[in-house]
Amino acid sequence: MVKPYIYQEKMKILIVQTYHHYRGGDATYGFSLANLLRKNGHQVNFFGMQHPLNLPCEDDKYFVDYIDFREANVNKNIISGIRVLSRSIYSTHVREKFKAIIEDKKPNFIHIQNLHGHLTPSILFEAKKNNIPVVMTLHDFKFICPNTHLLSHNEICESCEGKKFYNCLIKKCKKNSLSASFVAVLEAYIHRALKIKDLIDVYISPSEFLKNKHTQYGWYGKRIEVINNFLNSNRLKNCSKTNAKYVLYLGQLEPWKGVSTLLKAAKELPQISFKLLGSGSSKDELIKQKADSVLNNVEFEGFKTGEELNQNIQRASIIVVPSECYENYPYSVMEAMAFGKPVIASNLGGIPELVINNKTGFLFEKGNYFELAEKIKKLFSDEVKLLEFGQNAYEFASNNLNEELFYSRILKIYNNLLA
Repeated sequence: MVKPYIYQEKMKILIVQTYHHYRGGDATYGFSLANLLRKNGHQVNFFGMQHPLNLPCEDDKYFVDYIDFREANVNKNIISGIRVLSRSIYSTHVREKFKAIIEDKKPNFIHIQNLHGHLTPSILFEAKKNNIPVVMTLHDFKFICPNTHLLSHNEICESCEGKKFYNCLIKKCKKNSLSASFVAVLEAYIHRALKIKDLIDVYISPSEFLKNKHTQYGWYGKRIEVINNFLNSNRLKNCSKTNAKYVLYLGQLEPWKGVSTLLKAAKELPQISFKLLGSGSSKDELIKQKADSVLNNVEFEGFKTGEELNQNIQRASIIVVPSECYENYPYSVMEAMAFGKPVIASNLGGIPELVINNKTGFLFEKGNYFELAEKIKKLFSDEVKLLEFGQNAYEFASNNLNEELFYSRILKIYNNLLA
C-alpha cells in the first residue's frame, strides 16, 4: 500500500470570509478553524470586507471596501446599481486587494467560507493565476439557488433545479424585489458561464444533506468531501444534570426559523416556561404574537453571546430548533449537545444527522405545532428521559464533533492537494 503524502512543514492558510465578526455559522466556522490551525502551529491570515463590527485583525489593511446591499436596495439609483453589480458579479477592486495579500503572505492554501456578493469570485482567478489550491466549505445553497437558502417568500422552493435560475426573477425571491432578484439571477448565469465552481479544487460539506442536494442539482459528488462542523475542546461540558426547568430557543428571529410555530406550541403548554434568545427582522411581529396570545410563559431575552449564552444553554431542560428551512449542520444544535442537552427539532435538512430521534432528542414535522407541543410535554415531564437523552447528546458531540477528528480530516485534504 502506498503511504499518503504527509506535508511536514507548517502551512500558511488564507481564510476568506466576508465578515470578520460573529455573524452566523460561516463566521463561527472560520474563526474556529483559524484557532485550531494556529493551535497546531500553522500560519493563518484572513481576507474579508471592512465593517463597523469587525473584530481587530492584523490583515484588515487588505480588506475590501464596505458595501451594504440592503441600503443600496432601499436607496435605488444608477450609482448604487452599478456598485451592487460590480460587487456581485466580478470586482477588479476585490481582485487587486486579494492579489496584494497573497503576494505578501504567500499562502499554501486558500480556504473560502463565502465569496458571493461583497467579495465575488474574482479572487478565484487570482488564486489560479498563482497556482494556489482552493478549498471551500459550503454553508448554504448559493451555487444552486440565486436566493441562497432554497427559499422563496419564506417557503422552501426548488424551482431553480435544472439551472432554471430565471424562476427567482419571476417569483421575486430575493427580498421580494425585482431589481435584487434580477442581480441575483444575472450573477448565477454569468458565474455558470464562467464555470466558477470548477475553479475550486475541493468542496467541504458539513452535512450529507448539503452534499446530496448539490449532487441532485448536477454537481460531481466526488469533489465534495463531507466533514462535519466541529467544536473547540473547551465547548464540551456535560451539564445534563443541570436543569432550571425551561425550554430554550437560540437563533435568528426570522420567518423561516419556525419561531411562530414554537409560540403556538407554547400556547398549548402554559405550565412550561420558554426562553427565546436572538434577534432578527421578525422580532416585533413575534412579540405581538406573544401579546395577542397572552403567552405569560414566554420571555424574549435578546441576543446573547459568550458566557451569558453558555449559562442559558447549560441551565435549560430542552433546546428547541423548529426551523422551516433546510438547515445545514446548525451550531445551535451542536452547542446544545456539547452541553449535554436534548434537542427537539424539525425533521429537515441536515438536522436528522445530529438529532437522533428517541436517543438524543425528538424530531417533528415542520410547522406542526401540535406535534411539537406533544414532544416537549413528553420529554419535559420525564426526568429519566431528560437525563438519558442529554447524556446521549453529550456522548455524540464528544465522539463526532471534537476538534481532533476534524483536524485529522482537514489535514488529509490539505496534504492531498499538496501531494
